[in-house]
Amino acid sequence: MKNLVLIIITFFTLNAVAQEKSKVVKKNQTEMLAENETNRLTKQLDLSPDQQKKVHVVMLNHFSEKLEMKKEMKQSVSSKKAINKKELGEVMVKQKQVHSEKLNNQLKEILSEEQYKNYSEMNLKQKKAKHKALKKKY
Repeated sequence: MKNLVLIIITFFTLNAVAQEKSKVVKKNQTEMLAENETNRLTKQLDLSPDQQKKVHVVMLNHFSEKLEMKKEMKQSVSSKKAINKKELGEVMVKQKQVHSEKLNNQLKEILSEEQYKNYSEMNLKQKKAKHKALKKKY
């Protein structure tokens, strides 16, 4: 009997610790993604230190909102709020578009015209490459 109680207590303790770690990992993941994207843009667009700071803040907000959006979508799928998967897909696409436009507008304010033009071209190339890879996959 004592062993059973000990096992149950151990199980709940491990479960609580695992949940705390996942919250820390998500926070670190957002920070890491923002840092990586800022570094990539710094190298490719030759950002000034002031621009780097501003871009980092924008990217931090972008990735935290993106993770929150994913979390909400998972919850709506798991709780079966979304009756039709097609409708859910359309909602997700619209949210991503709005989110992307918001990011682009924020970056447009920070970057110079030439930098923003280069950024837009890089984004377009990435989207085409991603689309091409998905097309091959299916």
